Amino acid sequence: MGTELFREDFTGGLVTEGPGAPWRLRPVDGLTGGDGLVRGGPDGLVVVPSAADPRTRRPAFSEPKPGPDGAAPLHLRWGAFTTDGTAGARGGFTAEPGELLTVTAEMGLRGFGLRSHSYEDVAEPTAAPGLGAGGLISVDLETGIIFDFFLTHSRLYAVYERLALRPDVPFASFTYCVPVTDRAPGQLHRLGISYDAAAGTVHWKADGKQVLSVDRIGFRALDAQWLRRDNGGQEEAVRPRGLSFGLGLFLERWFGQGVRLSVRDLRVSTSPADAPATSLAGSAATYPAGSRDS
Repeated sequence: MGTELFREDFTGGLVTEGPGAPWRLRPVDGLTGGDGLVRGGPDGLVVVPSAADPRTRRPAFSEPKPGPDGAAPLHLRWGAFTTDGTAGARGGFTAEPGELLTVTAEMGLRGFGLRSHSYEDVAEPTAAPGLGAGGLISVDLETGIIFDFFLTHSRLYAVYERLALRPDVPFASFTYCVPVTDRAPGQLHRLGISYDAAAGTVHWKADGKQVLSVDRIGFRALDAQWLRRDNGGQEEAVRPRGLSFGLGLFLERWFGQGVRLSVRDLRVSTSPADAPATSLAGSAATYPAGSRDS
């Protein structure tokens, strides 16, 4: 039997203020709530960037402001993280030995204006994570280890990453972005990420199927063709003591495009490590039909 630690259906929206608020927003680019507008209700949560295309009025990321070095601070443009957790895991949920710590959610994403880019090195704009993505986030703030799912307009990815945390860190920091499946923009996927602290393993599941596993956390453990970033540092074994969970909008190249992220039924749970994790059975669902333009 598993134990449910946290559940959010977003009927009341995304509550980030007041005593016991279950969510916190991460400021981005001088924006207290990040580059995002949020709407909740019986059908779940919808998040779009805070600007709009002046011609189509469709959602669009706001233009990033240059940072101290003159470069625009991109990548995470909006992020919301759970506050329900225990003090032993840097504000996250403690990963107890002998248990699987699992986050699940139903998620979908639609992109807008993606084909209007001018980059010669982008062959598939509707699939490229750098042009706009939404994510289910699992992060250990102590070690910089990240286990995510990224959704783009036409593809689903599993992400395994270690952040440098500081520019001078000697350990290996890297990002793997592994394509899982092509998708239609109306699809709603049941996603799950499970971490076994005792075994040092993590598993990604999508729509009832295991799509990726890593059993050497902290190492460059996946095929080099999926390696998107690498600092060349020294690999080391990492065992996160816990994980924080969240949702995000991501961007690396800005040209006025946007996305719409949809989320339902986010849960955090534990189960015995020798038993199946929280069930993810079921085929992908769909939102009501809308424009397939991107």
